[in-house]
Amino acid sequence: DSAVFMEDTAEDVERKILAAYCPNKEEEGTAVDKLAQQAAAAEADAGKESMHLTVDKLKNPCLDYIRHIILSPPDATFTAGGTTYSSFDDVRAAFLSGTISETELKKGLIDALNELLEPVRTHFATDERAKGLLEQVRQFKKESLLPSAEKEIRRLDLVKLGKVPSGCHAVFAPLPNAKPTLQEASDTL
Repeated sequence: DSAVFMEDTAEDVERKILAAYCPNKEEEGTAVDKLAQQAAAAEADAGKESMHLTVDKLKNPCLDYIRHIILSPPDATFTAGGTTYSSFDDVRAAFLSGTISETELKKGLIDALNELLEPVRTHFATDERAKGLLEQVRQFKKESLLPSAEKEIRRLDLVKLGKVPSGCHAVFAPLPNAKPTLQEASDTL
């Protein structure tokens, strides 16, 4: 339950967001605690922190969803606590100051995520091909939860499917080009 997926129901989204970690201030501790945490984090981090584009000491996943998903499209807005925001910095400031409570922030996020996901849900419910693909995704998820000894090994067997005669081999290469570059030829080899 650590992420929201495109196939999640409205109830799944609500359950996941309501249970999400949502701090409104940075954790404080003694200088010794901080040094010990930094040393442990540096060892466990293994370069992950250096991949962040901005420094965020709050590390609030609800605010991350608002910043990177809800407010990322141009002219996007986010509504929480009866106020509509068009800037992430305004949402963050309102949350940190207490203008928006954790419950209001999460309720606004649940509504915004469900609004984004509803057309996807409708597509998967009404389009037969999409419905089949969704069922495959769900099956793969179930299989990934099984212990490795119980997992079914899947192989593409084109001979068994009658798509190619026995003894054929598949070669994966780029499409032919009338004027290939030296790099394309080298990549093919």
